[in-house]
Formats: sequence, C-alpha cells, structure tokens
Amino acid sequence: MPAGRYFSVYLVANDHYVPEVIYEPGTHKLPEDTKYLGVGERIRLMKADDPKELVLINSLQDAFVIKANCADPFPENNAFWSITVYGNDGYMKHENSIVNNRNVKFNDDGTFTVHFGPKEGCGDVPNRVDRASGKPLS
Repeated sequence: MPAGRYFSVYLVANDHYVPEVIYEPGTHKLPEDTKYLGVGERIRLMKADDPKELVLINSLQDAFVIKANCADPFPENNAFWSITVYGNDGYMKHENSIVNNRNVKFNDDGTFTVHFGPKEGCGDVPNRVDRASGKPLS
C-alpha cells in the first residue's frame, strides 16, 4: 500500500456482526467461529477526477488475496440486493448509479466485479457505476 494511503478490510460474520477490521497489510487469520464471512475492502481515493487514480485504486484492489480453508458454497436465495451511489444530497445523480441482483453481470467463476468511476477511467466494463460528481468514494 502506498505511504499515506488509508485502507481497511472489514469482516462481516454470517450473523451480521463485525468481528474485526484490518488496517495493516500482511497475512491475517480469519475468524473460524462463523460459517460464512463477508469481506469488504476500503481504499482512500485521493484524486476522484483523475483517471490514473482510478487505475491505481483498481490495481490496489486486485492485489488483495483471500485464502480460505473450506469451499462450502454460499446458499443461494432470491433476495434483493444493490450497490448504489448517491450524491451529497442523498439522490442518485446518474442513470448508471446502481448494480443489483437484476442487472449484475457475473464473471465466469460465478463472482462479480463492480467498477466505480467514469467510462474513461474504468473502460467499457460490465457493472460499472458512475460516481456522484465531487463525492469521493470510500
């Protein structure tokens, strides 16, 4: 992680509590007292209008590796979920502000990747969400 760049990785257990937030790079042992664990990463965006910054953030995100000791599949359901970007006033600012269970495009391995930023910075990729003007992503 570049010096001065904030990042964190938060863990969410299957009963919706957060057993740990990781702030230091390295190898970390994941909790073993939960059957399923959600992992979210957060990296500070320093120059939201700079396409090179988005490329850097994406490369930092791609550097995260998770190794698990089990392969129990997560149970499928038909529940609604969404990833939505809002402006400072609490309203969506673009038609392209949401990825949800109805419009997501899956990767070949069944996962999906969401890209945050303009087409110029992210490229013509599926699941790209425009950010609200002037609002940094975190």
